[in-house]
Amino acid sequence: MANWTKKFKAGDCIFREGDTGNQAYIVDSGKVEIRLQQKNSVKVISSLTKGEIFGEMAIIDGSPRSADAFAVEDTEITCISKDQLIERIKKADPAISFLITVLLNRIRSNLKSISKNKTIKEELQNIEKEKEDDNTFIEKMKFENELIEAIKHDEFIMYLQPIIGISNQDVKGFEALIRWNSPVRGFVRPDLFMGLAEETSLIIPLGQWVLKNACKQFSKVLRQTGRQDLFVSINVSGKQLQDDEFFTVLEKATQQSNIHPEQIKLEVTESILVEGDMVLEWLKKCKKKGYSIALDDFGTGYSSLSYLSQMTFDNIKVDKSFTQSMHEDPKSYVIVKAIIEMAQGLKIPIIAEGIETEEQYKALKYLGCDFGQGYLYSKPLAAEEIITWLETYKKTA
Repeated sequence: MANWTKKFKAGDCIFREGDTGNQAYIVDSGKVEIRLQQKNSVKVISSLTKGEIFGEMAIIDGSPRSADAFAVEDTEITCISKDQLIERIKKADPAISFLITVLLNRIRSNLKSISKNKTIKEELQNIEKEKEDDNTFIEKMKFENELIEAIKHDEFIMYLQPIIGISNQDVKGFEALIRWNSPVRGFVRPDLFMGLAEETSLIIPLGQWVLKNACKQFSKVLRQTGRQDLFVSINVSGKQLQDDEFFTVLEKATQQSNIHPEQIKLEVTESILVEGDMVLEWLKKCKKKGYSIALDDFGTGYSSLSYLSQMTFDNIKVDKSFTQSMHEDPKSYVIVKAIIEMAQGLKIPIIAEGIETEEQYKALKYLGCDFGQGYLYSKPLAAEEIITWLETYKKTA
């Protein structure tokens, strides 16, 4: 059983009034009672079953536990750490944080003067009505705990997807793509777990894992194929730009894998450009250390085009949403054409993502796109599969 889940027998005490609160809990199965000790009796103020959360108040306001919690029957709970809750509260709008404080004060006041006419359970029910999508929140907390365990136990796989020269169909390099095969959920969509990681501090250890393993798997391909003319692209989140260990981890991974810095292409999304000077300095540092930079998902963000003149990019990547709708949506075709023409004017090579059909490939070739990747060539593959794929790959140009 994972260390973020706990089991209690009927009658077990989960915590007592006055205890320090360092965790909140979600009931996965069984039943929990919150009890308040009175002069000559014990009053049950709340009875909780599957899907309900308790113990969060002491975390949020730092007060000791204000009641006892007991398992009424055999019960299993999921633990939520103090850091997980506090991180989200800090990110919340100040008005929301203020409302939480007001509501907590009201609840604690009621705990001190519970009457027969109004129970704390009724008060909590009123508050629950004001919460938005509690089930989503609870599932997200459990999902985050699973992701924490996945990082601890190295449950990830590094795949590589080929990047092809459009004009001659030569293999030019790969994009490193992380995959998670969860023992609970099976293969999890990357946008789901990476999205959660980027909302939290988990993107830092996960991003470091990507740096190390992208270099490791890419090096394996170079050694076993004898190809030294390839590059590997590695996605970098905006939060990773603030990771003090980023370049230390990257340089160590590069050296240990015997890869030249110029073979590493770091991909940043257009949306992070709005951070301005901080991003500019980070990009300059990358270039100084010999790493290439690609601007990913171009056309989907809200950045000013002025950044293209301020920052030196080695590639611009056209988002797959435009590539895959070129023939159904004339506007997408015009956008792709405009991006390619702009990049040609700036002398920045273009990579089109998401190429799935010959029709898309031919249109991109006609427009003068430099590179492409997508299922027309290959899905993302493990390093061993990429080596086999390279041996059998046939040009179609």
